[in-house]
Parts: sequence; structure tokens; C-alpha cells
Amino acid sequence: MAGAEPCAVVLTSVFSWEIPDLRRLLDEVRRLWPQARTILTGVLPRKLGDSVESKFGVTVLDEASELLLDEEMPDYDLVPDLDASIVITSKGVCPRECSHCETAAKGKGVTRLLRKWRAQLNPKLPRVEVWDNTLMLTPRDHFVDVARVLREAGKPVDLVCGLTPNGVEEAELNWRVELLAGIRLMPTRLECNMEQELPRFLRLLAQTRRIFQDRTEYRAFAVINGAEPPTKARERIRRMRAEGVAVDVVR
Repeated sequence: MAGAEPCAVVLTSVFSWEIPDLRRLLDEVRRLWPQARTILTGVLPRKLGDSVESKFGVTVLDEASELLLDEEMPDYDLVPDLDASIVITSKGVCPRECSHCETAAKGKGVTRLLRKWRAQLNPKLPRVEVWDNTLMLTPRDHFVDVARVLREAGKPVDLVCGLTPNGVEEAELNWRVELLAGIRLMPTRLECNMEQELPRFLRLLAQTRRIFQDRTEYRAFAVINGAEPPTKARERIRRMRAEGVAVDVVR
């Protein structure tokens, strides 16, 4: 919005490889809104602590303040090029427990359900992006409500963090995926991070193809972190791609 300037801009950084992009984004924020306070939140800034504040000239948000921030509604007029509502319905420790992340040894689970998540849906925007790492772990009544609201919105939905976090029994996961029928998932994101996960991945892929048929593309996360021999990691990714799935490799 021309002439508008926020009082603060909050950026999230999770992994160390994001630092170059983070620097560029900070420069862009300061170019657009030179008077705005710049705040960082997420795993990486809190891990680095005071050093990141002095190095980047920002404020690092503590967890208590982040809880308050979660209840604030975004002003999409400030970013007119954004075409999707950013929706987060639950917060918690990422269930994937990848070895490259500091949350790997902290267990998994939902720590909080956001009360005002429905208000995050902007009726003017054509798409929805759901960013919950823990959506598949939420209580059933919460998940049913999320699926219903997304279905009624009638817009393409990207479940950015995917359909297959750890910590969900296969029968429960299948039940939840069935509830997504009628939602335009664009794309359908899956996951397979170890060779022993391939059979379950292939079963889930077959289920999603039955539900969504050719109305969506299929993408998958594939972590390579040294937990399996490189030859097995390459074969795992080869087999995923052979199924017509676009694989996003995370090292």
C-alpha cells in the first residue's frame, strides 16, 4: 500500500542455510520501511541469542511474546503481491525430528491451538497456504473443523508442511487424508526421509491419487542427513521420482 509503513516487521528463520536469504530480506524490509522495527522469531534466532541481535541489528522475539503475536491478524495490504492467505492453526515442536534441526531431540507434539485461525483467511486472496508443522497431530475435532473450513472456502490449498509427519499412526493418517477430499490441494506434499519409510510413502501416494486423481501435482520432501548410506538415499529418491513425484531434497 503506497505510503503505508508498519510499526514492526517480523521475520522467521529456521535453519542456518537461510542466513544469506535472511540478510537479503532484511535489506529489502529496510528499503521498503526504513522506520519499522525489525524483529526475528523462530528456531535459529533464539538459538543464536544476543549475537544475532547485534550482528543483524534486530530484536529477537522471546517465546512469550510470540504467543501474543500469534493472535494478531496480518495486514495483506502491505504486501500487495502476495496471493495467498497464510494460515497457522496449531503450534508445537516439529514432529519430523530431522537431525539437522535443533528440535530433533525435543520430542514432538502440539503445544497450542490458535483460537483465531479462521480470521487468517482473507476473502480477497485466491489461495490458502497452511503452515502448521503439527496439523496432522492436532485433536480430531480441530482437524475436522480445519478440513471443513478449507473445503467451504473453495480455494486451492497448499499444506506447505505436507501430509506425512512422524507421530501419526497410518490408519489415523489415512482417516485424516480422506477428510481432505473435496479440497483443492495444490500441490499435494508428501514425505519420505528414510528407506524404510518407502512402503508407507507408496501406500499414501496411492491413497492421495485415488482421492485427488489428476487434479493436483505431487511433491515430496526427502531429507538426506547421513542417517543412511548415500547409495540408499539416492535409491530412495530415485524410486520416489520414478512414481512421478517431484522431490525437494533437503540436506
